[in-house]
Amino acid sequence: MNVNLTEWVEDNIPEYEMLYKNAFMDQLHFLEFRIKDMLLYGYKIRDKYDNIVVISEHTSKSIKLPVVKIQTIDFNIIIRANFYDWKISIESKEPINIDFKKYKLFDTSEKINPAYCEGFKDEWVYDCFDNNKSKFTLEISDHYNVWVFFYLLKNLKEGE
Repeated sequence: MNVNLTEWVEDNIPEYEMLYKNAFMDQLHFLEFRIKDMLLYGYKIRDKYDNIVVISEHTSKSIKLPVVKIQTIDFNIIIRANFYDWKISIESKEPINIDFKKYKLFDTSEKINPAYCEGFKDEWVYDCFDNNKSKFTLEISDHYNVWVFFYLLKNLKEGE
């Protein structure tokens, strides 16, 4: 599956009466207009419109949710959220020199079990950041810390 995120959303909007429909829309809006825009617009990318695609799906609270891949020149990112947390896998060309412990965004020593990365293939789940600073998987529980995480990544590369 490699489907444009906007097209995927149009085809998978939950029924009106679904309890988590608004949370679904908030999540996808955050991903599309906060994370994607921050990472891709104004950043050195190959093609900003084709660099965010749905590569898999999972279900939470009876709502179908996407697993998304975002590609920049420097990073391959696989990200998904349910209504409790975000799972993010990062593959970087170079080790990432950010002191994430200082920001307390996620547990840098926690190796995420693939069983908790619903929608991810096992090969998309990597070691923890402390063990591999260029290929790692993490869990963040809220939108704000997800945004800060990606802001730090983007600014690391732009500051060079």
